[in-house]
Amino acid sequence: KHLGDTIDIHAGGQDLIFPHHENEIAQSCCANNGKPLANYWLHNGFINIDGEKMSKSLGNFRLVNDLLKQYPGEVLRYVILSSHYRSEQNFSKDLLDSAWRSLDTLYGFIRDMQAVEAVVDKHSAGYKALLDDLNTPVAISELYRLAKQANASTGDQRAKLLAELMGIANILGLLQQDPRSEEHTSELQ
Repeated sequence: KHLGDTIDIHAGGQDLIFPHHENEIAQSCCANNGKPLANYWLHNGFINIDGEKMSKSLGNFRLVNDLLKQYPGEVLRYVILSSHYRSEQNFSKDLLDSAWRSLDTLYGFIRDMQAVEAVVDKHSAGYKALLDDLNTPVAISELYRLAKQANASTGDQRAKLLAELMGIANILGLLQQDPRSEEHTSELQ
């Protein structure tokens, strides 16, 4: 009713591929005259908490609202994007603290640069990484590469590199705050 016969993305854990998602595909194709349920199926890896599989029954899960009391939302996003969605991720306080420092490093690169309008270069390595099975870790590494190159450049070249960096960052939802903000001082709580 709300989404039509075919949705863009259907996601779930790797453990749901068989038989759950295969069953969903069969049912929806039969119910919708052969039209696919989803254009893309994304199956994420499991999240571990301090080395142990996250599980409601074990009580070792973390709520976003609780984490937001300790970390900016952008830090949580950076953590999630820093590993491939199909990879297993070990979630810990150390990982969050490291992500905060890494994000602050990126803000440090752009802190003293003149603001530029973000440009999405569809031929850039960062953009191509996102088209390659949503490879966000490679896209993030491109942010660092572009930041280092921009810092070593001047004039129009520096502005071009920064515009490309901000284009990829915008797609990822990173570097959206004022780089001169007090929040980006790596003062971990």
